This record gives sequence, structure tokens and C-alpha cells, in this order.
Amino acid sequence: MKDGRIGFGVVGLGVGRTRAKMVAECDDAVLVAVSDAQHDRLTAFAEQFECDAHSDHLEMVERDDIDCVLVMTPSGMHATMAAEVMRRGKHVATTKPMDVRLEAIDAATAVADETGLVYAVDFGRRYEDEARRIARAMHEGRFGRPILATIEMKWKRDEEYYGGAAPGSLMAAAPWPTRASTRWT
Repeated sequence: MKDGRIGFGVVGLGVGRTRAKMVAECDDAVLVAVSDAQHDRLTAFAEQFECDAHSDHLEMVERDDIDCVLVMTPSGMHATMAAEVMRRGKHVATTKPMDVRLEAIDAATAVADETGLVYAVDFGRRYEDEARRIARAMHEGRFGRPILATIEMKWKRDEEYYGGAAPGSLMAAAPWPTRASTRWT
């Protein structure tokens, strides 16, 4: 912790840009450092948000002032990187999907169990205003008691995006209807 706030490091400034901005705006957190493979993007972001830049994510993770690392890299890297982070004593959250390989997920989950560290998965859409308004309306009973819902994703990612580990797109989208159904029953 830094000044009583949770210190964060963010790996991957594609999706990670928005999460890093959320951390920077949170009173109980401090954006300590970021890491990205694209040097220009990395240095520009670090300058804008007045945090440190690391081209090597493991070097960043070794810092004493980082408590939690957000792994926001392309699919197929999440669980392996999460395990690396936890082995270095840090809590970790990845973007979805948890990974595209069950073996990698099992290995990372085992590291979380061994270390007692938090291993979480971020579902970014839940932070958006539209999703929050829909959830609020559901909790207020404004739709009655839903018995069926259809969720349509407005983007397409082919299997190449998921590292060829079919059915990657299903793995990324599947938690949405499951989460919604468990909240409504």
C-alpha cells in the first residue's frame, strides 16, 4: 500500500487503458506503473498519468509499492501471466476470458490456492452506464420476473483473436448469460 491506498500495476494498454484510468480516478487506489510491449504507447500513457513505465512486466511486478496487477493482455496469455504475478506475491485480476486453455486456468487457480492471493476476472461491460441502468431496473422489478433473456454481443472476434483455441469466442461471451441468469433467479 502507498499512503493507505492500494498500489496497482497494469500490464497491457489496449484494454488496460480504460482500467488504468479507472484506477487513477479511484480515491482508494494509486496507479503506480504500467507495462506494454508497444514502447510509444507505454511512454505516452505513463507520462499522461504520471506513473512509471516498464517494458518488462515482471520487473514491474517485483516492485514493493504494487499490491495488485491488472493483466489486460490478449486472450491466451491471461492465466499464465496471472500465475507469474501471484508467484511474486501480488493479487491479480485479468480481463476475460480467464484463458483459452483449461490447463493454464487450472495451473493459475492452483497458484492462487497455494498463495492465498486474489485471482479475479474483470468483466468490463458491467461498469458501463447502460449495464448499470439495466441492472438497477432489474433489481427494482421494473421488468417483472424475467424467464428468458437474449444477449447479443455487438462485436465479432474470430478464433484467431483467441489464439486458435476454439471455442474462444464462446468462452469470452458465455459468462454473460450465466451471470445474468444467476442474478435473476
